[in-house]
Amino acid sequence: MTQDDKARDVAEAVKAVMQAVPVYEDVVQPAAREVGKGLQTVAKMIHVVLAPVAGLVWGYETMRDYLGEALARRLKDVPPERIITPQLMIAGPALDALKYAGPDPELRELYANLLARAMDQQTATMAHPAFVEILRQLTPDEARILKLLARTEGIPIISVTSVDPTSGLYVWALPRFSTIGEEAGCDFPGLTPTYLDNLLRLGMLELHEDTRDGTSGAYDKLHAHPSVVEAMKQAQAGNRHGRIDEAVLVVTSLGRQFCNAVVIPPA
Repeated sequence: MTQDDKARDVAEAVKAVMQAVPVYEDVVQPAAREVGKGLQTVAKMIHVVLAPVAGLVWGYETMRDYLGEALARRLKDVPPERIITPQLMIAGPALDALKYAGPDPELRELYANLLARAMDQQTATMAHPAFVEILRQLTPDEARILKLLARTEGIPIISVTSVDPTSGLYVWALPRFSTIGEEAGCDFPGLTPTYLDNLLRLGMLELHEDTRDGTSGAYDKLHAHPSVVEAMKQAQAGNRHGRIDEAVLVVTSLGRQFCNAVVIPPA
């Protein structure tokens, strides 16, 4: 896409936005005149904030250039007779999603991995069509967490609850706490519980309560973490009791196949 094409696309996007924002024609009354000025200001601001977004959407040429290099690197050791046209139900949605995910390096690498698997006759069955939809629902930080999970068997997590001794009812003081966000290098490690909820929802992970006694110190670091210590103080406010529940996150069979096909680059 040329600079003129990009400029035209941005101009058309801005024109559409401008047309969608109503501006009063009747500016005779002072109040109407002030409202009109306000709406024009909003329209100009929308122009400013949307222009960069329009420029970030990848066109076909950008995708072709990136995938040409990325796929060649991944398939360089694959015999030519094994390289096949990927299934349309995988390639079509993947290319469509790459228009928007392409600017992020974490996500575009996963799309390239998936397409490379689908183009190798020996690994094509690993590339499930559902993986594109899963990819669409991942943030870059969640991709980082999956890269770490792909190399592990299980991740210890703990939850802190505040229990009413009379009724036995409880509220979360710190749900599903783990240092995996920090270990994975997430941009927003404080959102790790939300990331884990999403990965559980997508069927990538399962959460199992750990009822073993005398575990080999797997949870010691979490118990001593400042966030957990502070949560326990809050949980024990008044006459309430603080409780810590231990659990382990494991990758499901679907999650393992996703990691093998999408997260781990082809050898």
